[in-house]
Amino acid sequence: MVRMHLRSRFTVQAAGLANGDASGPVLVVSNHRRDTDGPLVGDLMMGLRNAPFGEGLPHFVAREDLFRRDFFREYLVGWPGWTREALSRLRMQRLLRLLNVHPMRRIPERTLGEVLEEVREACGNLPLERVLRVPWVRCFESLGPAPGSPARIDEALGNRYLPLLRMQNGLRRLTLERFRAVKGLERSVISRHLEEIRRVLDRGGTVHMVPEGAVSPHGGPCRVRDGLHVLLQGCRCRPRVVPLGITYDDVTAGRPRVFMNLGPGWRDGGGGDRRERNQSVMRAILLQTTLTLTQAGSAYVMAAARKRDKVAPDQLEAHVEEEAEAYRRAGARVDEALLDPGRRRRRVHDFLRFGVKHGVLERGRGDSLHVRESALGPPDPWLPAGKIPYSANEHATFARYWACPEWSLAREAWALKIGG
Repeated sequence: MVRMHLRSRFTVQAAGLANGDASGPVLVVSNHRRDTDGPLVGDLMMGLRNAPFGEGLPHFVAREDLFRRDFFREYLVGWPGWTREALSRLRMQRLLRLLNVHPMRRIPERTLGEVLEEVREACGNLPLERVLRVPWVRCFESLGPAPGSPARIDEALGNRYLPLLRMQNGLRRLTLERFRAVKGLERSVISRHLEEIRRVLDRGGTVHMVPEGAVSPHGGPCRVRDGLHVLLQGCRCRPRVVPLGITYDDVTAGRPRVFMNLGPGWRDGGGGDRRERNQSVMRAILLQTTLTLTQAGSAYVMAAARKRDKVAPDQLEAHVEEEAEAYRRAGARVDEALLDPGRRRRRVHDFLRFGVKHGVLERGRGDSLHVRESALGPPDPWLPAGKIPYSANEHATFARYWACPEWSLAREAWALKIGG
């Protein structure tokens, strides 16, 4: 059913499947751009394995809070209450285990509510002033029904305080004493999660992992987290690391497409510097991403917005053709639609229709369009107003990692500032 839903929503184009040979321990590492990455990668990797049950099935590393009973209630903010309540009743932990999904604790994303629950379990139902720093105690008191409330952790975990409980980086809100009390517990949980994944690899299994740990908030690469290095250092059987690049072509009035490219893998030697290993892994992943009109067109629109130029369909098409040919000659992965005149013209048309439909572009004289800067939001892969800035950042990353001599990086000078 999940596969049918994915294939009805996206057109998936996969390449390099021969690199996913399942012999021996394999660690597939990918970038993370949408919440749909997980199901799409699962569908792809299930197709690489022929064995129907047991260790023949691939394994997946997922965020720990996905295993919480109330995950959907908290995550699907904005959905109808009855839908969230119904989904929260699902026994997700049992289902995820059946699908070979393993939890991984992510420290920056730990919410204040999760941290308070952990403190209560480890230290008891303490007064709030012994748990949180003074400014955060005051924040809770400002939402309380009476002066001096909530007094203890149990009261602070009520629905009244959800805006505070949903805040990430919960460990940073603790007093120094309480932080020291739970720091060892946090480390032991992470070690246990990594050991569980390590055992799968040592048995010769295949595991998918996202080294960045979360969806990129801006479209550029995020810092590779330490878990990858610790995992590889501790493996007794050296796994083959296979990079997977995921690119969405979804700034379109047509059906969104997803490009999933497996690159050639390498046998990790177990030694080496953490920073060097992390950089090589991220570079290998990003070199498997694809140049599509979503990225190239978004970069063109953002450049036009900065220079207050018009967007002409014929000029955009000529620009994309020149860029696509340059990157193809350099050996980069380029959407075939950008190299075919007829398909490229249709794709440019769908891209501009998306911009007009969502108010980012407005029609001027003739065929020209103007960018409405006020309609562009901050980079966001889920909102139409943020997709174009987000995809422009993806384009800047693509250009930086390929450094195509025929397509000077000076042309990227207008790109948004991104992390990575």
